Amino acid sequence: MKLLKEFEITDGNERRSALRVEFPKEFETHSRVQTFYFDQTGLLRRNDYFAEIIGRWAMGAHYSEGYVEINGIQVALKRRVFARFCTQTFPINALSADLEVV
Repeated sequence: MKLLKEFEITDGNERRSALRVEFPKEFETHSRVQTFYFDQTGLLRRNDYFAEIIGRWAMGAHYSEGYVEINGIQVALKRRVFARFCTQTFPINALSADLEVV
């Protein structure tokens, strides 16, 4: 994996640290270039990417929240994917998942 850029943004009212990375061609993922946003505690809160298999226009902002600790690992119980155009995220919920610890 190659680090392309490191920066900070304000997402809503929260400050986020961001890393834009490029994955190797042989790594199976949504897209080779993705941006990961972390909160002040180091938890992943957002992941921006485009679905290469569909086309460069198929951009998503994947939000993770509701973290709980399970066997020492922080796991997001609530995940949402919203449509994105350039830097703007739209309230079109493309995918959502609410997990439950049993």
